[in-house]
Amino acid sequence: MKRIITIVLISLAATKAMAQYGTGAGASQSASMALSDVIEIIFTETGSVEGSTVFMPFTSSQDFKNGVTVRDQELRVRANTAFKVSLKYDMNTFTYVGNEKVSPDLLKDALGVKVTQNNTGGQVAAPFSQADYAPIATADRDLVVNGESGGNQRFAVKYKCAPKKALPVGSYFVNVVYTATKN
Repeated sequence: MKRIITIVLISLAATKAMAQYGTGAGASQSASMALSDVIEIIFTETGSVEGSTVFMPFTSSQDFKNGVTVRDQELRVRANTAFKVSLKYDMNTFTYVGNEKVSPDLLKDALGVKVTQNNTGGQVAAPFSQADYAPIATADRDLVVNGESGGNQRFAVKYKCAPKKALPVGSYFVNVVYTATKN
C-alpha cells in the first residue's frame, strides 16, 4: 500500500512540474526614460504662480516717513537640480490711477524687498539680505542662489514701500516677477 501512494505522489509531482515548465512562455520589454531639468515656483498662499495682490496703503505722515511693510510672502520651489531665483518689476504691467501724468521711473527705489526666511539650502544674493531691504529693479537680479534640489524648498520675502521722492497721490500697480532657473 505504501508503494501505491508513493507512486501516485511521484506521478502527481511530475505532472505538475511538466505543466509549469513545459507550457510556460515569457515576454520582455525595454523601458527608456528621458529625464530633464524640472523647476517649479509657486506662492504657497495661493498654490499657484499668481500671488495675491499686496496692498500698501499710506494713511498717515508716519507711513510716509517710515514706509509701509506687508506680511511675509512665501514661495516654494520644486526642482530636480540646483536652482536660483531672480526677481524684477514687470514694467509692462505698470499702472497709475490718479490725476497726474506719472512716469514708471518714479518707482525706482520706492519698493524694496528682503528675505525673511530661506529654507532652500542656498544663499541670499547681494544686494538682497535677511536684514535690510534692497530695491527691486526692472532687470532680473538674483535673489537666492545655489538652491538645492528638492520638492519643498521654501523662502519668504517682505516688501517695504518707502518712496524717496514725492509721488503724486493715486494708486500704483506693478507686478513683481520671480523666476526660478537652473543654477
